[in-house]
Amino acid sequence: MDIVWILKRQRQELTGLEMNVTGTRREKDPRYYEAIHVQYTVRGRKLRESAVKRAIELSEQKYCSVRGILRPEVKVTTSYRMEQEA
Repeated sequence: MDIVWILKRQRQELTGLEMNVTGTRREKDPRYYEAIHVQYTVRGRKLRESAVKRAIELSEQKYCSVRGILRPEVKVTTSYRMEQEA
């Protein structure tokens, strides 16, 4: 939701946002996630890559409440791809 809100404030014409989240868990108890990867797919018209990148960074660093509850040792990586629509 943060990314959608940020992109709308940047006047980006967003038509869709998908997230694919994968992760690896520890072998021993407690079996919390050691690493998580988030792949964003951002769809829209005339999207600026700089705006998409900035929205993701702001969400991860400032607004994401889920990120705030993860253990500090959990490695979280992200990537994104943009799909421009006519």
